[in-house]
Amino acid sequence: MGLIKSGFKPSFGRMLYKSALLLTALAVSAAAAAGPLCADDSKTEYSQGFPVSVTGDIYGQIKVADLDRDGKNEMIFGSSDGMVHIVGADGKEKRFGLWPKQTGGPILSSVAVSDKGKAKVIAGSLDGKVYCFDLYGKTEWTYDTKGNTAFSSPQLYESADGKLKTYIGSNSGRVVRLDEEGNVEWQANAGAPISAPVRVLDIDNKGKADVVVRDTSGKVSVYRDGQLKAGWPQSFGGNTGYWPFEVNVVDINKDGRSEIISQTTAPYSVKTFDSDGNLKNSQPIPAESHSQVRMVDIDKDGELDMVLTYTHADNKGAFIDVRNQKGQSLPGWPKKAGRYIKCVPQIADIDGDGDPDFIFTSFNDEAREKAGYVNVLNSKGEQLPGFPKYIGKTYSTPTVADLDGDGRVDIIVAGGVGLTAPQLHVFKAPAAAPVKVLVLGTQYENY
Repeated sequence: MGLIKSGFKPSFGRMLYKSALLLTALAVSAAAAAGPLCADDSKTEYSQGFPVSVTGDIYGQIKVADLDRDGKNEMIFGSSDGMVHIVGADGKEKRFGLWPKQTGGPILSSVAVSDKGKAKVIAGSLDGKVYCFDLYGKTEWTYDTKGNTAFSSPQLYESADGKLKTYIGSNSGRVVRLDEEGNVEWQANAGAPISAPVRVLDIDNKGKADVVVRDTSGKVSVYRDGQLKAGWPQSFGGNTGYWPFEVNVVDINKDGRSEIISQTTAPYSVKTFDSDGNLKNSQPIPAESHSQVRMVDIDKDGELDMVLTYTHADNKGAFIDVRNQKGQSLPGWPKKAGRYIKCVPQIADIDGDGDPDFIFTSFNDEAREKAGYVNVLNSKGEQLPGFPKYIGKTYSTPTVADLDGDGRVDIIVAGGVGLTAPQLHVFKAPAAAPVKVLVLGTQYENY
């Protein structure tokens, strides 16, 4: 999900982080309220040049980086047309070199981007291959996973020697680490298809990268140098089907060793294991949940709170909940998010009041623009003025960054799936706010 340095120990205080690759988060609102309020367009507006249509639907999160090092950020993403696109802050597609670049199949996952050293973009395609492109869109290497990568996006990790490694899982069951030239450094087989992104982190503070993998059989495995770690795999429920369950890896109790958190199939729950594979906690949840569970100190009591989403199979709809580690919902939560939610909410202070806000997408059974929206709730589950913004059907996690360098935060989100609206939307946040990122394990929070 971004570039993570080997041996890096996450800080639990607030810290500034250069927003070069992406800024990730998640959101929704309090106790079973009916649905989103009417938008107040006087508070939030489109950035100039948006919305924009592209040739394909966008399912992955949009990455932001100054890829060509001209001092201006670009948006980089793959789409169902099989292309990797680069769009500038003005809404115009970049067409230098070989961009937009065609791969061999639709791209449903997020791309990985590095603007450090030699710029590169890495994408996984439904043709089963992983592609590495240079600054000009030239193919540097490809790797065939012998399956497809679906929603399992490639992950970049900087090793102790400063070299970038690429990690990816495939529905062939393969988990691989590739060097900078695309050569296999190690390969393992999980024994079942992998549809969710792998997570890469030194989970026990030993100075080596661990790879956490959830497969569709419901088990989670942890690999180091291609070998299973002792105590793993562990079960997080039964067969999960096609839609991925995302894992998070966070040092919850701040002892220098990370915990692994994910949801189960029915009976629905959230399980937490320590780095040795021991079950530490299990909390029931009311309905099915797929999005990564976030751990953030929302109420500022010094303990990490759990931010999760779930969607009922009937018309009760989708909810976001914020719980303490005892499983108790914080005041104002859970909050109804809409009919369906598949995204990971972003958590960022976008109105400048010093408290985290929840930025998320939701979709429903309506037509055209009303088929989905981006919405923002504050830490008490109250909706911010100017939201929701209707953007058509959407499955994508929003990105929060100062895209155009004007000092105001931009909310960048993909919508318009199935020609319900334009696909690329950029909104100005209600107020200027510095982008701070709380780094917790394999998640990046804008706060």
